[in-house]
Amino acid sequence: MSGLTLQVFDETDALALVREWIENNPEALAESGGELPPELAALLDQFEGPFNDLRARDAAFIKELRLNVENLLAARSQIAARIARLQSWVDALEARLFAQMEAAGVSKVENTVARATTQLSSPAVKHALTNDELAALYETHREFIRVVPMQLHLDSKAVLAAHKAKQPIPPGVQVIQSKHLRIA
Repeated sequence: MSGLTLQVFDETDALALVREWIENNPEALAESGGELPPELAALLDQFEGPFNDLRARDAAFIKELRLNVENLLAARSQIAARIARLQSWVDALEARLFAQMEAAGVSKVENTVARATTQLSSPAVKHALTNDELAALYETHREFIRVVPMQLHLDSKAVLAAHKAKQPIPPGVQVIQSKHLRIA
């Protein structure tokens, strides 16, 4: 705070200035162990009165700060609950819109405010092949099997590439593609 010109007319101004500094500098106050900068401490010293009155004002100020913290914590809880509630509404409404569009066979609806389109998601490879079945496939369809030391894994990239190129894929393997809703 060095170099700051403090213009204080009465005790109310001094307390307002201290309150503002505390609200804007909580880390500095914590690092100093609750000690105010010398300029602010000197400012408050100008308005010293009986010990009881000063400490009672300190207590009132602390009480006010504590209430502010409690109010902010309560507000944060209310905001979190509202966010969760709104997100569940968004999810439910999106699912409903998607189902309605699918049932109607419509892939796009729009107006001047929003556009909703159904589109295919990226394809994924799904299989329930055992290690023995993968080993057998390795003998006949080596390009679809990725060898990991001591394990065989189906190479999804190779299966997707074959599917895209309209080439046959091994028996027991299927390429699935779901739809999802996108709102812009």
